[in-house]
Amino acid sequence: MSDSVLSSNTATGSGGALYIASATGITLCKISNCEFSSNNAEEGGAIHSNAKKASNASAENCTFTGNNATGTNSNNGGGAIKVSSGMYFTINGGTFTANTAANNKGGAIYNTGTIYLEDNTTTALS
Repeated sequence: MSDSVLSSNTATGSGGALYIASATGITLCKISNCEFSSNNAEEGGAIHSNAKKASNASAENCTFTGNNATGTNSNNGGGAIKVSSGMYFTINGGTFTANTAANNKGGAIYNTGTIYLEDNTTTALS
C-alpha cells in the first residue's frame, strides 16, 4: 500500500486502520508514504502487526498522528503501532505525533515482538 490516507477508522479489536495477519506464503507487506490519523482500536490504534518475519512487514516514510489504543487490559497498547509477541515489523522514516494508549503502554509503539527502527521522529504530547 502506498500514497494513501487512512483516517478516522475504528476497530473493536486490533488495528484501527490496518491489521496485518500472520499467514504463510506472504512475502511482502510494505506500507509506504502513508498518513494514519485519528484511528482507534483496543490495540494498535493505527496498525497491529501480527506478521511473521518472512512477510517483510514494514512502514516507510509514514506519519502517525492522533491515533489511539483504547484498551485497558495488560495486552493492549500501541497508540500508533502494536507488534505482537514473536512477530516482526520494520519502521523507517516514520513520524509519530500525539498518539496515545489508554493503559500507558506505548503511546507511539508497543512492542512485544521484534521491531527494527531507523530514522524515525517522535513528538510527545505537551
